[in-house]
Amino acid sequence: YCGTEESSAAELPEDLRSEIRPLDPATASDFPFNRVAFSSIRNFKGFESDAVILVDLKLDLANPSLEKVLYVALSRTRAYLSLLLPRSMEEEVKGLMRKHASKIVEAE
Repeated sequence: YCGTEESSAAELPEDLRSEIRPLDPATASDFPFNRVAFSSIRNFKGFESDAVILVDLKLDLANPSLEKVLYVALSRTRAYLSLLLPRSMEEEVKGLMRKHASKIVEAE
């Protein structure tokens, strides 16, 4: 599990960080929160949200399970998805999204 302190979320101003609540096995029964939920992709599997912002993703294209993890991440949103990624990963992510877009739409 990657907590906010290991994430780029740690760089947010304190008033914004205080609105973030970790979603993990200990807090899952309280979801949805009245705050922004922060979770690893693994801990968010099985949940949905109107909006999902994916940050701090590190792509290892040699990892065969990457596409499954990315599918889980991209299919958790009901309305809005934003990916905040380094530019160096842009083409790889776009390619994976094009490859799996029909699966994500079919899941709806």
